[in-house]
Amino acid sequence: MKRGNTRPLLEIHAPAEFERLREETIALRIDFIQTDLELGVTFADMAAEALNAGKRARNKRNARRAYDTVFLSFSRLSLKGPIEREIRERLAYLRLRLESLGESF
Repeated sequence: MKRGNTRPLLEIHAPAEFERLREETIALRIDFIQTDLELGVTFADMAAEALNAGKRARNKRNARRAYDTVFLSFSRLSLKGPIEREIRERLAYLRLRLESLGESF
């Protein structure tokens, strides 16, 4: 396979463009984290209300997966201020919901 003249997929021509892309990436990561947190809380609520053991276990597993994903993603992102506090509080709430469903941490 000949390599030849390869160009980067994305050329950044100015520091301002780089900064814009960085901020956009952070905003998208925050949006992902918030969405996954809400999904986790929804799954935990569904597990708590489920009468069927299979549904309860599946929803609890999905809620735990959301918690673990958010925890890992959030730990890799250094945030400050109200958004950081909001995510920490919501993550703590999801953890409490999971513990009330018998999940261990």
